[in-house]
Amino acid sequence: MEALLHLIWQQRLYTTLSPTPHDTWSRLEVIDPGLYNTDAGPDFLNAKIRIDNMLWCGDIEIHQSSQEWYRHKHQHNPLYQSVILHIVVEQGAPTYDIRGRLIPSCRIVYPEELEQRALYLVHHSQELPCAPLTDMLTKIEKHDWYEELLRQRLERRLEELQKCLEQHQSDRLEALYMLLMRYFGFGLNNDAMERLARNLPLRYLLKHRDHLLQLEALLLGQAGLLKQPPEDDYIETLRKEHQFLAHKYQLAQPLPSSTFRLTRTRPASFPTRRLIQIANIIHQHDFLSDLCLEVDSERALERLFGIELRHHYRASLASWSRIGGLSKASVRMLGVNVVVPYQYLVAMLDSRPELRERASQLLKSLVAEDNRPIRLFARAGLTANNASESQALLELYKMYCQRRKCLFCRFGRAKMCVSSRPSSSL
Repeated sequence: MEALLHLIWQQRLYTTLSPTPHDTWSRLEVIDPGLYNTDAGPDFLNAKIRIDNMLWCGDIEIHQSSQEWYRHKHQHNPLYQSVILHIVVEQGAPTYDIRGRLIPSCRIVYPEELEQRALYLVHHSQELPCAPLTDMLTKIEKHDWYEELLRQRLERRLEELQKCLEQHQSDRLEALYMLLMRYFGFGLNNDAMERLARNLPLRYLLKHRDHLLQLEALLLGQAGLLKQPPEDDYIETLRKEHQFLAHKYQLAQPLPSSTFRLTRTRPASFPTRRLIQIANIIHQHDFLSDLCLEVDSERALERLFGIELRHHYRASLASWSRIGGLSKASVRMLGVNVVVPYQYLVAMLDSRPELRERASQLLKSLVAEDNRPIRLFARAGLTANNASESQALLELYKMYCQRRKCLFCRFGRAKMCVSSRPSSSL
């Protein structure tokens, strides 16, 4: 488990560092273990060690067995010619770099309890095996970890948006539309709503943004939700309008109605209702992209998404009734998942740091999300005080806890380091 060895080296949790049979040195002092490298190349960069009386500055490579150096073909890779120390658990053949230089090696020994703790964290059936988490990090350490988690989450979202931009010839409004449609699925129907957005490009909706009935016809028709026999005059009007517009624009075939999930969906989240809400947003707001960039508070979010819907429907098409507007919790969710990432995207593309700051402040001003992972962390002693912290915790849960990357998490590392005696020299 190389991740464990990396942690042991970085936190100096080893008991001894001894020379292998191929080395002639007698004393090793670790002055600086170096910076952990997540890219290609050695495991730690810019380390500083003293071997006997000579100071060495360079990189560190760590393996379970010395044979892995050759198995990974490091001896042919110029990235590894700056390695000053090869650390192994199981010693074997001497280590040579691409120039034929013999690299100093050492065998690392560490307490057995560290491996037992690592196995417990990685393989335990509990969702949060490191709980309780309340006092594992200081306030400053916790803040720094939250900031790093939020950065990782936003970077992933930006990568997704950039791919979307590439697919749509750098059309930012289309990227915003894709993002808005996806998160109007409110979890259960995210993928289905994104499929609909790909099936129905925004340009056709914008041609009819002044005609609400046509917007509803396009969205509901392409979603495959107008196929059953009509139950009243209004639905029949929608169906005929969709047939006309689909023929006029040569639209793709509507999605199968089974694309959208209704099981375990509350009436307020039925896809019919959500699509009518989207139609109203497009109808009531011109230059939606510009409006998103101006949002700086929850009140501004409510002005953007807190629409009043005009129509009443009979109980048809998956229980249509009076279509209400979005709840405050839904408005905040769209702010976190649509407005904030879009502001970060434009800030990056146009070099507008004020937009990045606006997005950051918006997250801090919004109430923390309330969902299962957030409640799980609350029971473990971590309470999110705002949406910025809840987004960080969601990233922690999805990318670390669920994937059992405990040895890469600062809480997991703190658990490993409890009562472990560090050492820095032989």
